[in-house]
Amino acid sequence: ANKFLRRKIFDEHSSFQSAVIPIPSTIILGPIPSNPNNKTKKKQNHNLTFMGRTLQALSELTSPQRTIYSPNDCAWFCYELSTDDQKKKKQSPPPLFQKLCGLETLITVERSLGVVGLAGLDRLLAFQIVHTLSATCREFKVQAKPIAAFLEHLQCQALDPEWLPPASSTSSSETAKFYAAVTKKLEPLAHRLGSSLLAVGHAQLLRKSITHALCLRSRLDASHLNSTLQALDASLLTDLMAHYQDPQHKPYPLDDDKKNILPELSKLLDASGLSEPFQTIY
Repeated sequence: ANKFLRRKIFDEHSSFQSAVIPIPSTIILGPIPSNPNNKTKKKQNHNLTFMGRTLQALSELTSPQRTIYSPNDCAWFCYELSTDDQKKKKQSPPPLFQKLCGLETLITVERSLGVVGLAGLDRLLAFQIVHTLSATCREFKVQAKPIAAFLEHLQCQALDPEWLPPASSTSSSETAKFYAAVTKKLEPLAHRLGSSLLAVGHAQLLRKSITHALCLRSRLDASHLNSTLQALDASLLTDLMAHYQDPQHKPYPLDDDKKNILPELSKLLDASGLSEPFQTIY
């Protein structure tokens, strides 16, 4: 996660680096294997650590450009046509969907890396999402600055209220021309924003699948710990909500002696797969 941090942690300051068995930091592997039917240029793997290379391989395996995510199966499928269908390009039977990655894949990764390694991949994805969101906000501010007045006009006048046609248009043809002009002007912003949202959504789906694998392992190997964490989480949330609804009669449940409970509980919930990535505030 060093490339996602503002303050870099060098080898001499890392608690994981060892002088006896050092972690190499100059490894550059060859091209990442990709779909043979995909003729796009192969990317080089420049991650320095094993965890970074594992995460990049997992991201390439579930790339949105070549896979379709199925929420019902919690898996990624590859959309492929047979060679005969590709040559003829005529009406043919439905395409084949090959399962590329699912819960079984992540369980295999967990058997290789352990629970700590799988939770580390989840943490790397969280760093990646924060890095992408921060970079997108900075670029959006720079690109939107020349058309800031136009955006304010759209929000406050032209498209207010949103459920009605623009106030300046009196017919359907004028409305179509108005939306076409707005789309053309906002196309550069929308393209960059769309690619960033696609990357964030991809990482969120990976985090959700990793959470399922961690939760399954927690229920099988540490069922008592899993139940205890769920009960403690529910009780703390109930006490906190009661305090904020009636602060005069309901005291704050976490005093100075218990102020570290929430950060420690959050770490245990993440490691046990009891967190909810889709509701996380980055």
